[in-house]
Amino acid sequence: MKPSRLESIVKAEDPVHIFVLVHGTWAATAAWTQAGSKLVASLLRTAKNDIAIDAFIWWGRNSPKRRAFYAKELAKHLADLRDKHRTASITIVAHSHGGAVSSKALEYGDGAQADVRLICLSTPFLHVRERARGLLDGVSVFLRGIFLVAGVVSIAPLADLSPKFHPSMTEFWLSCLACLVILPLTGFWLVWWLGRSVKAKGEELREAIGTRVSASQKLLLLRMAGDEASYALSAYKFFDWLLERILSVWHSIDAPLRRRKQSIWEAIFMLTLVAAGLFALVNGLHLTENQGVIFLAIGVFVGPILALLSTILAVLLAMWSILPMGWSAAIGSLAQSVSVESSPHGSWHVELFMPVEPGLVHSKTYEDNRCLARIRQWCELSAG
Repeated sequence: MKPSRLESIVKAEDPVHIFVLVHGTWAATAAWTQAGSKLVASLLRTAKNDIAIDAFIWWGRNSPKRRAFYAKELAKHLADLRDKHRTASITIVAHSHGGAVSSKALEYGDGAQADVRLICLSTPFLHVRERARGLLDGVSVFLRGIFLVAGVVSIAPLADLSPKFHPSMTEFWLSCLACLVILPLTGFWLVWWLGRSVKAKGEELREAIGTRVSASQKLLLLRMAGDEASYALSAYKFFDWLLERILSVWHSIDAPLRRRKQSIWEAIFMLTLVAAGLFALVNGLHLTENQGVIFLAIGVFVGPILALLSTILAVLLAMWSILPMGWSAAIGSLAQSVSVESSPHGSWHVELFMPVEPGLVHSKTYEDNRCLARIRQWCELSAG
């Protein structure tokens, strides 16, 4: 990852107030963090000769893991500022995901930045909690069953091809055995890998965005009504509701098996499928000559397989709605229940402004005169 840096926008020899501006995702060159912006000019109106303004530049890819990494970088910069200016007040003004970076930085500060004030502009806060049901609950047995079925069904083409290639009996039986072993083992491995990967992403997500802002922290949250980023709240809630409904259905299928020792039922299922495959082989069922019998056997599984594929498709389509929070957040939400809120956990001061003009408003907070006046007022009251 590219290293972050702290750029000086307004310098002061012995500042009384230090402002650190933190941009959002994909906005390393944001105009509002540059000299001459409306926000910088507004901050200078408080006490021009005693103010220093810095911009924290981070390479804001849309990833909770990236934001957590740069939060640690910001915590180091804040510690350096505090060492250099022991008596100065430090205020962070952050926009969008920059607020998530900043709040996480204060957590990483381990109390060293307890006196740092934070102003978040249009910041979405992600909240994470454990799901009541695991992602693979209810589908693990069925997923492995699909590969067992594939192993049995693959015997039919072998029986059809054997007269053409004239394999020895040993070669033919070894081929059948390979179908009945390799494909089921692939299914078992796939379920294990999927479960492990999703769980790891969920734990990574919890660690990256599990911000715990101290109740004593001075925090001001400013937002615009109708902020287009707010749709992420409804998108995540819809995705969470959809996934919980799907998991509850599959869990109801799997629950009886889990209550009666899943391994025994899987063994019975496997033996039944092997017996069905041997029966098809002994009776000389060929794919070309007895399509009706083969398709009837396969048809037993078509309904559940289509249901599973429809489920996967629905989940993937729903995931598109939560991609603005990053791919890792979308994947991690399969294992964790994620919501997007207007504030961190706790009781905080949130102010909502009605937009003056129609259109997109996510990036209007640092240009709106009412927001700028509220920032100045809050800084003066906090300093007092």
